[in-house]
Amino acid sequence: MEAAASIGENKMGTRPVWSLLMTMALPVVLSTAVQSLYNVVDGIFVSRISEDAMAAITFANPLVTILIAVGSGIAVGMNTMLSRGLGEKNQQRVNDSAAAAIWLIVLCGIVSLLAALFLVQPYMAFQTKDAGIRAAGVQYLRVYFSLGAATMAQLVFERMLISTGRTCTV
Repeated sequence: MEAAASIGENKMGTRPVWSLLMTMALPVVLSTAVQSLYNVVDGIFVSRISEDAMAAITFANPLVTILIAVGSGIAVGMNTMLSRGLGEKNQQRVNDSAAAAIWLIVLCGIVSLLAALFLVQPYMAFQTKDAGIRAAGVQYLRVYFSLGAATMAQLVFERMLISTGRTCTV
């Protein structure tokens, strides 16, 4: 019975702010830190391969940043609408917000796949004339953009947990 009551009531509106900060902030901070460190760690490992490999991911980084920005934009928009629906106790708005975000992930994932197939080669050719750097950059971007939907989904589902107050089960 207690579990059913906790599901029906959103702790974001009932628990003290300090308690919410302590139970919700740590998972979000850790997730953001891991995501931010990804490029640093990626650079460290790739630089061990060669200087050209490091140059390739440096040239690729603007496109990676755009992909993450699109995912973050979808996530923040969904977060705002979902939180608003929860505050209004409007379950239909909550459901519609989550569904719209998921559909946007699917559509952007398709665009990301198309970019992996058709955009990365011309982009890298524009960035450098060095064939080795260009080939490594194309390979890196094709992998990254092929998994673009997964990157965006991670951002959206993390924000979904944040806006519903379910980042920590404590």
